[in-house]
Amino acid sequence: SIERWQLYAWDITIKTIKLMLKKALQTNTDAHLALLSLRNTPITGLGFSPAELLMGRVLRSTLPVTSPMLKPRHTKKMRQRLTQQQQKQKNYYDQHTKSLSVLGPGAKVSAEGKAISQQ
Repeated sequence: SIERWQLYAWDITIKTIKLMLKKALQTNTDAHLALLSLRNTPITGLGFSPAELLMGRVLRSTLPVTSPMLKPRHTKKMRQRLTQQQQKQKNYYDQHTKSLSVLGPGAKVSAEGKAISQQ
């Protein structure tokens, strides 16, 4: 199921994309370049962009970059940082959760307000 914070994150992402596309339309620039710049923008706290995580390198754009930056990076370092970031987010999320009780045979559980017993 989708949590409230996930909906909020999606809402922010969609709002950002709509704003970028609207600005591209107003300034008569290419919308694909706007999306490319969004994909090349590093994620805060991670240091890598979504494109780098997917492709293993910075994508070529209109910004001048040196050719070594376009070559694939060491993906082990990326994975370690991504795992650390995910663990950090998990720790924040787990601060407000509680453990579930152990269910035994014949235990009654509630699903959408209705009591159900296992037979």
